[in-house]
Amino acid sequence: TLYSFLAAKKMYSQLQILNRDGQELLRLEYDHFRDKTTFAAQNELQNHHSTDYFTNTITLKRGEMYFSQSILEKEHQQDNEPVIRYSIPIIDQNNITQGVLVLVVPVDNFLEILNASHTDELTNNAYQYSLLTDTGEYLYPPEKRPYAQQRQHYQASLKTENPELFKTMMNNQQGVHLKNGIISTYQQFFPMLGSAHYWVLIKQTNEE
Repeated sequence: TLYSFLAAKKMYSQLQILNRDGQELLRLEYDHFRDKTTFAAQNELQNHHSTDYFTNTITLKRGEMYFSQSILEKEHQQDNEPVIRYSIPIIDQNNITQGVLVLVVPVDNFLEILNASHTDELTNNAYQYSLLTDTGEYLYPPEKRPYAQQRQHYQASLKTENPELFKTMMNNQQGVHLKNGIISTYQQFFPMLGSAHYWVLIKQTNEE
């Protein structure tokens, strides 16, 4: 069942079933702290007709998937939690699209390895990591602060903060950039097989 799937996977925070009009028919929520899966009440279900993940998924063919790069979660009272969404069309045996299935993944779940090796300042050859989308938006900004305190930083982007580094990274799959005594090593990778969207992992340290 969908309930068992979400409870067993633990990686996802939500599973949504939307009809052809974008209205939630069902929403399952997994609480990582309490290790508990619950159904949202009927009066809490929302319409997502205008969201990017619905409009881009409802027109897909069987077997295709949409990868959303929406960063901040502003739905269901989850203020400023960075998430990504995977969504597929629900197509019946007559090849008619009946709706959309959405899986919501907190970005935190992709970043445990970064959290373990993160440092606050570029000192003593310590490394500092950041993770970006292919549009330059931060999935994991350089500062180590709670997500709720990073709203302005998440709404910023490397494209505006450091256009030179952003342009260099977008034109190369991997490389090293040196400026103002800071060495930035970067690598593009695709978080989902078959998706055109990629992320960029940056590791920085002092030149000294």
